[in-house]
Amino acid sequence: MMSESTITKKAIALAFKQVMEEKSFDKITVHDITSKCGLNRQTFYYHFEDRHDLMNWIYYNEVFLPLAEVLTEENYHDSFLIMFEKMYREKNFYKNALSMSSEYSFKDYLYSILESLVEDISKQKKESIEVCFYAHGLQGIIVTWIKKGMPYSPSEMAKQITEIILRVKTI
Repeated sequence: MMSESTITKKAIALAFKQVMEEKSFDKITVHDITSKCGLNRQTFYYHFEDRHDLMNWIYYNEVFLPLAEVLTEENYHDSFLIMFEKMYREKNFYKNALSMSSEYSFKDYLYSILESLVEDISKQKKESIEVCFYAHGLQGIIVTWIKKGMPYSPSEMAKQITEIILRVKTI
């Protein structure tokens, strides 16, 4: 069962995503978010430091955790499929998230997740050129997919990324 805090955070995140359908991140205020979900500013600040902290929470809980919780060599495809399906359902949010240029950018967050994944799979150090190459390549594929309006199905993306990941094991 979800805690009350998690339920509130999810409500705030949902309201934020709804507002982000209409406005760019830079134009969204905490008031916009709290008005949308019927909470007050105090409640927002009890759960999040600011909008950037909220974005980080969304990335972590919706991109990283679903991938990391179930990711094993046997289920790369299924794990990536869960991530891509979530992104596909909320394509406008993720497209808008790409336009953010701050230390909390989606591109940077995605890169750090992929870098760790490639490092784990390849048994290479993060500083290695191979890890950097594959992490940037995977990130670029996903970012391009989002920017172009997600022209491939989540299933096709999961299949292609899984094939690349399996090649990473050989480096």
